Formats: sequence, C-alpha cells, structure tokens
Amino acid sequence: MPFYGNTHTTTSINSRQTTLFRDDARNIIKECVNASNDDVVIFTGNGCTGAIHKLIGGLNLKNSPSLKKTVAIIGPYEHYSNMLPWMELGVPICRVKETNHGLIDMDHLEQELKKWSKKSFDIIVAFSAASNVTGIVTDTENVAKLVHKYGGLSFWDYATSAPYVDIDMNPQGETAYKDAVYLSPHKFVGGPGTPGLLIAKTKLFKNPVPDSVGGGTALFVTRDTHLYLKDIESREEGGTPGIIETIRAGLIFQLKRSVGTDNIGLRDEDLCSRAFKKWEKNKNLIILGSHSSKRLPIFSFIVKHEDGKKLLHHNFVSAVLNDMYGIQARGGCACAGPYAIDLLGISEELFAKFSWFLKDHEDLETGCKKCETTTLEIMRPGFVRLNLPYFYDDQTIDYIIDAVDTVATHAWKFLPYYNCNAHKGSWTHEKFSSQFGEAFFNLEDIAYEYGTFVNKNKYPTSLDINYDLKDIANDMKIIINSTEKLLAMQDDTHKDNIEDHIPRIKRVCFGFLHLGKPHHI
Repeated sequence: MPFYGNTHTTTSINSRQTTLFRDDARNIIKECVNASNDDVVIFTGNGCTGAIHKLIGGLNLKNSPSLKKTVAIIGPYEHYSNMLPWMELGVPICRVKETNHGLIDMDHLEQELKKWSKKSFDIIVAFSAASNVTGIVTDTENVAKLVHKYGGLSFWDYATSAPYVDIDMNPQGETAYKDAVYLSPHKFVGGPGTPGLLIAKTKLFKNPVPDSVGGGTALFVTRDTHLYLKDIESREEGGTPGIIETIRAGLIFQLKRSVGTDNIGLRDEDLCSRAFKKWEKNKNLIILGSHSSKRLPIFSFIVKHEDGKKLLHHNFVSAVLNDMYGIQARGGCACAGPYAIDLLGISEELFAKFSWFLKDHEDLETGCKKCETTTLEIMRPGFVRLNLPYFYDDQTIDYIIDAVDTVATHAWKFLPYYNCNAHKGSWTHEKFSSQFGEAFFNLEDIAYEYGTFVNKNKYPTSLDINYDLKDIANDMKIIINSTEKLLAMQDDTHKDNIEDHIPRIKRVCFGFLHLGKPHHI
C-alpha cells in the first residue's frame, strides 16, 4: 500500500512500482501455468463467470456468421458458469455422458466430435477439470488431444481444481495443449477478493473492438477518430483494475507453487482415504459419486433419517453442522443442477414436479399475508457439500470427519428445535432466529464518531477462543445424550427440559459464529 498508484500512468514512482507489481503477478501466473508467447493472462470480472464471458467476447461469436455453424459440447458435471453462457449463445448444446466410474465417457465424446465435424461445424468443447460436486478429476490432456484431432477448441473450467493441481497450458504432446483456461483465484489459499482469471491463446481474440471499451483500451482518441490498442492484455482490461486484487492473485499462485502440487496431491489422497474409511461405515450417510476414481477432497452427501425411509433436508444438516460444530457446509445443488439430478437419481418427470414449487404462481392463494412469493425453496433437491483443506492439521481434519459422522447419526434428534422457512429453504435454531434475526452484525453498526472508527455492536469480534475442538466434541456428546433421554420421555416437558442445556449449546454455537469468547445467552 505505501507504493500504491494508478496503473494507467508511469509518471510517478508509485505508479511505476504498482504497474511493475501487476506485471510481476501476471508473469508469475504465466510461469505457473506453463504459458507460451501465444498465451495471454487477463484479469477480469467476478470469478470464472466473468472470465468465460470475456472469452466469448473475444471470440466475437455474437457478431459472426459462423455462430450458426458452431456447437458447444459440455461435460457431465459442469457448473452453471460453464453452461449458461454457451446456452445463451443459441448454439446447439451437447452434454457428454459419464462412465460408471463418474469419468468423462471418451467414446461418447468422440461420437459427438465425429458427428459435428462431418457437418463442418466449429466445435467448442468446454469441460471442468474437476467436478465441484464430487471432486472427480478429468484427464485433461487426453481429452484435449481427442478434441484437437477433430479440429475443436479445448476450453477448461479450473475453478474447482486450480488450488490443488497443476495447470499446464502446453504439456508435452503436439495436440495436448489447452486453448483456454478460466478460473476463480478467490478459491485459492489466500485468494478472497481476487478477480476472475482467463488464460487463452491469442488466436482466439477475433474482436476488432475490445469486449469492454473505456479507459486504458485506446491508443488515442481524437474529436473524430479513435484507435484501440493491439496488445490483448491491455485492451481487454479496460478501466482502472482491481490493483491490490490482481497483485494478490499473483501471490497466491506463488504460494501454491511453493507448497507444491505433489505435496498437495499426496495430502489430498490421504484426506479422501481417511474420510471414506469413516463415512462409508455410517448407514445414514450417502456420499455421492464414485468412491474409487481419482478425486479431490470435495464431498457431497445426503443424510437419511433414522427410520431409513426419509432424508433429512440438506439445509437442515448444514445448519446443524454449523451451529453445533462451527463447520461451514453448503446445502443445495452447488450450481450444477443437471449433475445433481443425475447423482440423486431424479427423473425428468419427477424434477418437473419439484420445479413447480420453485416457480412463482401469482394466481395461487397462499393464505399467508407476509409471503412475498409463492416459491418454495424447501422443495429444491440438493445435498450437503464440504471439502477437507490440505492445509488443515490432522486434529482439525479428524474433528470434521467425526462431526459429519455424528451429525449423520444424530441430527434428526434436533429437528424439534429448528424452525424452517419453506420459502427460503432455510433452517435456524429457534433461539437464534428469535433473538438475532438474520445475523449478528450489520454495517449500520459502524460509526465514525469524533474522527474514530466505532463498532456499536454488542457482540465481540475478537479471535480470543478459550476452548479447543476436543471441548466442543465432548460438549456435543453430552448434549446428544441429554436429547436422547428427553426424546425417550415423549411428553410435553420435552422442550422445557432442553432449556437446561441451551447455555452449553450456545457456547458451541455462538463461540464459532462470532469467533469470540463464548457468551451464555
């Protein structure tokens, strides 16, 4: 920050230094992905979505007659960011099947490539290097070779896998190269706040006018004429960039390189093995996707009720993991709807029934004056997803694995203490929702009285935690045992008696939620 200056000028020491820092970041990334002189690195937009839209703008397809003779072939487990932009182009979309082991069906891919090649179509193949749902990894080099054999373009979504694996734009083998890679650096260790990243061959940029014209894109502008820069990296990063954010992107690639993908890979294999060893023994826990194919330590699962006939709602399970163990897990379909439907075994006919509840029906009488919508998010199919970061120590990893196992076994016992918002699909502990509403903190709590920064919120924001993971796990065992006794009573005193244990529950829950000293509420 002491050397911060605008990058669109070199007239001061600070601006020159800042520009050099950004150049350093770009060069570090190029080195880390084995980029050649034919590859450009562009910082752009919000994550992978922004990078893909930048690529489509560079291809200039929307204004090209060739659009009518273009097809997009996507993988079986694509994120919406690698599906919807291609769909909105109006080109035919072909979704390649997966094998019984959850991998790309290479035979089906080749069938599609042959079919469209014979029709003289321009072929775009956009695959994920790894699934963001199951963590299953794709053999990128063999796919790229096959795509190039039929004259296609090989585009890769590395949003999920980039923090873990090597990204090689130009591996050995004449046709194993990647035409474009896009990713979200904010998923890296140290990455929050960084912009989307596009790494692509220069030949792909056919647009005579930059995708986003404005400051920094023109060589000169007169009263009557203007001329845009020829340098792709400069012309495609119009406007003052997120300077600190892009420098940070370079540093996180540098950090990943220092750790080494070989070390990360070995750790990931161990984490997957440890998780499966524990979780596969739990009859209530169903881990989605292949358990034998190469994968990252990313897990999506559903939890059966104790009766074995019903499923606990994924958002309820996520809430219990958070409230009781301080573990952040995501409930839903992870923006990979088609793949989620496949994994959950939902037919098109059944999903049509689910989707009715997800649409707004203006003519439907709900009987609820407070309801702003008739949509019921509670009916959206989904699962719980979490990952085991390679940089966590063994104690923390064991804590998470044991917590998931315990929640899968006992979470149903806490259903009476949670409120469900059917429209939002959310679950909140009755004490939390009644006392705190949506959240603890609000930006309106911040004031600048008498020239100083003041936080008027009554809850502490310090990181002074005076208990460890073992304490929390032991507390939860006590709470579960107490709840079991109360459930066995099966009478009206059930809820009253649980109040005796609320302070202990709050110590677990709130201690994590605001990362401060536990407060008994």
